[in-house]
Amino acid sequence: REWRLLVTAHCIEQRMGHERSQMEEESAMSAQRSASELQHLRLRESQLHCELEAAQELRQSEDQKAAESDHQNATELHHLRQREGQLQRELEEEQKKRQAE
Repeated sequence: REWRLLVTAHCIEQRMGHERSQMEEESAMSAQRSASELQHLRLRESQLHCELEAAQELRQSEDQKAAESDHQNATELHHLRQREGQLQRELEEEQKKRQAE
C-alpha cells in the first residue's frame, strides 16, 4: 500500500513538473510575442512620427508659398489700381481737351 502511494505521489509530481514546464514554456512564448508586438508598435510609432514631420514640413512650405503668392497678388493689384487711376486721369484730360476744342 505504501508502495502504491509512493508511485502515485511520484506520478503526480512528474505530471505537475510536466505541467509546470509546459506553463513556463507558454509563458516564455507569450513574453516573446509581447516583446515582438512591442517592438513592432515602437517601429510603427517611429514611422508615424516621421510621416507627421514630413507632412508638417510640407504644410509649412505650402503655407509659405501661399503667403508669398498672396503678397505678390496684392502688389500686382496695387500696381494695376495705380495704373487704372493714371489712365482714368489721362482719359479725363483728353475729354477736357476735346470739349475745349
